[in-house]
Amino acid sequence: MDKSQVSLVEKIELSKIKNKQESLVDYGETFQNNILRLFIIEPMFFSKVKDSLTEEYFSKYQSEIIKIFKIYFEKYTKLPAQDIINVIIKEKLITETDKKHLLDLTSEIYNILSKINDNDYYKDKLKKFLRNSKVKNVLFDSLDKIAREDYDEIVKDISDAVKDIDEDKILGNNYLDMFELREHISKREFIPLPWDAINKRIKGGAGFKEMLIFLGGGGSGKSYLLYKIATHTWLNNYDTIIYTLENSESIVYDRIDGLILEECTDGYKLSEIKRKIEKKIRNLNLSSKLIVEEYPTKSISVNDIEKSLNNHFVHNGFKPSVVIVDYADLLKPNKSYKEKRNEIGSIYEDLRGLAGRLNVVMLSVSQINRPNFKKRVITQDSVSEDLSKCFTSDIVLGVGRDIQDRINGTGLLTFAKNRVGRDGISLPISFDFDNGLIDIIDEQHDVTPQDVKEENEMSNEEIDDILSNMV
Repeated sequence: MDKSQVSLVEKIELSKIKNKQESLVDYGETFQNNILRLFIIEPMFFSKVKDSLTEEYFSKYQSEIIKIFKIYFEKYTKLPAQDIINVIIKEKLITETDKKHLLDLTSEIYNILSKINDNDYYKDKLKKFLRNSKVKNVLFDSLDKIAREDYDEIVKDISDAVKDIDEDKILGNNYLDMFELREHISKREFIPLPWDAINKRIKGGAGFKEMLIFLGGGGSGKSYLLYKIATHTWLNNYDTIIYTLENSESIVYDRIDGLILEECTDGYKLSEIKRKIEKKIRNLNLSSKLIVEEYPTKSISVNDIEKSLNNHFVHNGFKPSVVIVDYADLLKPNKSYKEKRNEIGSIYEDLRGLAGRLNVVMLSVSQINRPNFKKRVITQDSVSEDLSKCFTSDIVLGVGRDIQDRINGTGLLTFAKNRVGRDGISLPISFDFDNGLIDIIDEQHDVTPQDVKEENEMSNEEIDDILSNMV
């Protein structure tokens, strides 16, 4: 026998392996349903992989949905709405039992309120499955090429086979072809902040998968702003977690007490504070949780925060919508760097990446440098250490308070960066720390070059004196 040829017996045996169809059925129906829901949430992804999908990959009823999706998309370049797919199912020439199963399935997968938060995970799993299936098929169809050791041709065949699966990484989309699909792309999701004056300038609130940071000097009230947001999101039924590396848990709890009750709690016993808070939230039908975790400075990294969040989910089913880090500069980097500014930049990049992976709203604060301590208009130029923390963040709000502001309980909030709206504007703030009141006044002022002009520096002694007498 010619050794360069694969024997007939070998081909028969290999064909048996090839004909053993790989299937998503092995992953279970929950996985398949999440894939179908993913297509509804992100129809552009469906458009990328639809030609690689076959009904045989799915269980009986899921395969019917895939078939409907593909036919409908081919004709209308979009996926059917729930009412339309239900009509299509009812018109099918199938048993009433099958119709019921399919209608139950559409009710589940179109329930966007319970949509999956791990879209990227399901994308990766499906793409890996499709890629492996295509590669296997190419290899089985290339037996003669293997015998001839024509590996360059095989590599080309494999590259061509998986190109349509990976092309979203290397190719864009034709602008004019995308209008139909863009109507069905998931809109930016957000959580409103406690202040309408901010919300109206950031398209409704802080976005999921985004990071918002407050810049300010020591004692400017930036941490109070975080705690105000935490109480607001919790009281509006968003699970919220605070990682504090600066203030102790007891200080955080004390501040949250005052922010919820909007009164001074000094002198109250804890039992009295609890009674007052329970009375205030009695009619809110709260199902959310507010969790505070304290860590020493530089003792945890972004990786540790991710592990903590995973542990909360595994052990308690707790998956926060809002993650607050007070503050990010006090985290340790995931890896070591020679220069501190590079460490700080990497921390913010990792936090922003974590927000995207977990689909959460990420909030933090950062220090400005000492020369800007007495300035009212805080811009990106005011940042201490690495400016890249601003490049990474989606929204950067400067909290400026000069000496008179600290006496009067006032300040100025400046939109130093705003990916979803206008920056270069300021709003007045009023603080009443004793009674847990923070108000942002809807009186917009445009920042001028004179506002950001470098002012005379205070001496270190003057700054230290003010810091020692701050709240």
